[in-house]
Amino acid sequence: MAALLVNIDVPDLERGVAFYGAALGLAVARRLGDGVVELAGAGVPVYLLAKPAGSAPAPGAALRDYGRHWTPVHLDLAVEDLEAAVARAVAAGARPEGPVQESPARPERHRSAGDVSSGPARSSCGVRNPAGKIERRGGGSMGDHEIPDTLRDELRAAWQRYVDLLAPLRPDLHRYCRRLTGSLWDAEDLAQDTLLRAFATLGSVHHRIENPRAYLLRVASNTWIDTVRRRGGEVAALAAGLPAPAGPEAAPGAVRDAGATLIQRLAPQERAAIVLKDVFELTLEEIAAVLGTTAGAVKSALHRGRTRLREPEAPAARPAPSLALVERFIAAWRASDLPGLLALVVEDAAVENVGCGVELGREAGGQGFLYKAVHGHPEWPAALQPEAVRVDAGVVEGVPLVLCFATRQGREALEQVLRFDELDGQVARLRAYAFCPETMREVGSALGLPVRTGLYRFPTPAPGKYWESPPAPGGGAPPGASSRAS
Repeated sequence: MAALLVNIDVPDLERGVAFYGAALGLAVARRLGDGVVELAGAGVPVYLLAKPAGSAPAPGAALRDYGRHWTPVHLDLAVEDLEAAVARAVAAGARPEGPVQESPARPERHRSAGDVSSGPARSSCGVRNPAGKIERRGGGSMGDHEIPDTLRDELRAAWQRYVDLLAPLRPDLHRYCRRLTGSLWDAEDLAQDTLLRAFATLGSVHHRIENPRAYLLRVASNTWIDTVRRRGGEVAALAAGLPAPAGPEAAPGAVRDAGATLIQRLAPQERAAIVLKDVFELTLEEIAAVLGTTAGAVKSALHRGRTRLREPEAPAARPAPSLALVERFIAAWRASDLPGLLALVVEDAAVENVGCGVELGREAGGQGFLYKAVHGHPEWPAALQPEAVRVDAGVVEGVPLVLCFATRQGREALEQVLRFDELDGQVARLRAYAFCPETMREVGSALGLPVRTGLYRFPTPAPGKYWESPPAPGGGAPPGASSRAS
């Protein structure tokens, strides 16, 4: 089957990039020399080609005219919200040429914005406007649409293959994230966000990834920079509504360890440059490739960063759940009291088996993760069944945790760690780290406990395949019957 791509001539490449980014949300995937930019986000590759007005696309052909032209071939883009899409296009510089019209054949599914013309970008195939006609995709509200189970299952299998493939790179990724964030928990969050973003991007990358390790580190760097910028915006927004602090400023804190200092004093780009240079021993050119900049810019960032490391400040404390909530959770678990566990969870809680799956809502957790916590995994082969399980409490970096131990071949070891976000005395978010080996090892080291770990996802017969549970004693299968509910 032929692959479709779209080439669009533009008189000004950067104005074209700006327009398609603002109007349609397309992002630059790569630049091919000085005259071609590949955009991602349209479902097919879109290439902007710098072609001056008045040039000829072929000998004897009509000269390019970006004022307005038409051929039988043109582009239509389907959108969820027609009015919003038109508003974005106009704000980005497009010119509406007609009112919104209903299609006589299917008025509920085909509303056209007429033509939306623009100066910055026109198509070599005769498109009258940068996006052709902008049409509403489908009908009704977003709640009327469902994601097919087959698509979910295909994505789950692809995710599991992806996790298996990247397993050798995970220690370096986590080490890098740990140095960037300075926090055990933030490091795992950043690593998982990096994996998700890289996985999502793969579908829109049309060139070979020659160095997966550098690719992951670059995604981690960009993700962390975005996170810090977003947090900075939130802090600024909050600070704008607060009165100026009274009295003299607090004296600078005592010098902390190098990891904390990185977090306290350095901008994201400086922090990433120092970690890549001092920890990973990359050259300036290699760091520039990871961060998408130049060797000179990296050298400047290193200089600025090393200068700023002289005056560290204390990091902000992370909110932690109460030890009382953790102990109530453990008591219900020890009593195999599933209703009691569910009563400790807010109605819209998120239960996340980190890196493996997310269950949204108390009911979903009661049929999946929390059900398995009480009843175990009867669907697993005998070789995976523990001889005994035990739960206890522990505290790491000031955060109370639920520690889950399993005995196998007569030896007990830590196999699971649960961390909560608390809201009004209940669990608002539960995160389980059994399949995060680097985090598990650090927790075990902090508490002086033996750890049994090494898997980055729950066991299955093969990616996308699951063991089915045996029938329940009363007939039928229990909730969350397959191993996908781990």
